[in-house]
Amino acid sequence: MSFLSYYFYDSLLLLLFLLFLLFFLLFYHSLLMILLLFYYYFITLFSLSFSFSFSFSFSFSFSLSCILTLSLYSLLRLSYVVLYIQCIHSIQTSSI
Repeated sequence: MSFLSYYFYDSLLLLLFLLFLLFFLLFYHSLLMILLLFYYYFITLFSLSFSFSFSFSFSFSFSLSCILTLSLYSLLRLSYVVLYIQCIHSIQTSSI
C-alpha cells in the first residue's frame, strides 16, 4: 500500500469506529462499549502491522488511537455520572 492509501484506510477505520461508538453510546450499555474499544484496538494493530512498516508511524498512530479512545470512554463515563445524578435528583423531587 502506498503512503496516502494507508492514511485513507486508517481514517476510514476511525470514521467507522466513531459511527459505531455513537450507535453504542446511544443504544447500549458501557460493557459493549468496552468490547468495541478492544475490537478497534485489534483492528488498528492488525491493519498497522500489515500495511505500514515504519515503527514511528505505527507507535504514533497507535498512541493517537489510544488517546482518542480513552478520552471518548471518559466522556461516556462522565455522561453516565451526569445521567445518574439527574435521575436521583428527579426521584428526590418527585417524592417530595
